[in-house]
Amino acid sequence: MNTLNKELVEVIGKMGEMIRADERYGAFEAASEEYANDPEIKTALTEYNVQQAALSEAFGAEERDDELVKAIQARIHALYQTITANPVYVKYREAGEAYESYTKAVYAEIEYAITGQRSDCTHDCSTCSGCH
Repeated sequence: MNTLNKELVEVIGKMGEMIRADERYGAFEAASEEYANDPEIKTALTEYNVQQAALSEAFGAEERDDELVKAIQARIHALYQTITANPVYVKYREAGEAYESYTKAVYAEIEYAITGQRSDCTHDCSTCSGCH
């Protein structure tokens, strides 16, 4: 059962259109697509996941081989470094952070419109641009 009235659904739909039209949304979508299709990242992520599974198995072994565990951990660390240093990943992460910041601001503004209070308000107006 939909508890929202038709007018509110229409306003939310319009707001969604406006959010999708924002450059941060477009940048995040483009960066996500590039990230998902980057062959170097795909290969590294596949191996990363395999190594994580191998590490779990090595930790669960009756007789744990500490040298094997160290080797797997080193490989996981190297793969992590490879992935996070990739310019496609960096672009994806930065676009995601910008979009997340934008959506948090949208949600905070909705909360303010409903309650009249800002959730991040410190009651010290020198910490922001003020409520009014």
